[in-house]
Amino acid sequence: MKLSIIIPAYNEENTIVESYNGLTRQRFMEINNLPRLEADKVFKKEAWDFIKNNPKTVVWLWYKRFFHFWRLYPLIATPANKIAAFLTSGSVIILGWLGFIITIRNWRKTILFLFLLGTYTVVHVVSLTNIRYRVPIDTFMMVFAAYTIWWFYQWMSGRYNRLKEGGQR
Repeated sequence: MKLSIIIPAYNEENTIVESYNGLTRQRFMEINNLPRLEADKVFKKEAWDFIKNNPKTVVWLWYKRFFHFWRLYPLIATPANKIAAFLTSGSVIILGWLGFIITIRNWRKTILFLFLLGTYTVVHVVSLTNIRYRVPIDTFMMVFAAYTIWWFYQWMSGRYNRLKEGGQR
């Protein structure tokens, strides 16, 4: 039996591992029993075949992985943990994305940061996604979050000054 989206696959200890490659347990074990280099080549071929034969599924999986990568809190968390994560890293992520959008106008000054965030995200979306893999670029998101706060402060100061000047006339 071969399923096209998500099937259980098994590692060497017969533990179920979530798999998107459509391999049956029997086929997985056949490949896994090959010598390591040969098994690697066969797994790569199976993966490329799956990508070629199921492009819509692959794009859907990348879409899901993107949102999982940038999730504001871990999937498995208590309500208190979700609140704590949202108040700490969640707010940084939201403000960071706003800063990312604001700085696109000045892309020449921030191209390195924009490129770093983009490539890092793409690499993890097409290969392996986990919220903890985002930690190295959280510092860059903090820079964008700080820029958002600075930009908002400048915007509010200008607005306040315009109101103050208008009221004096």
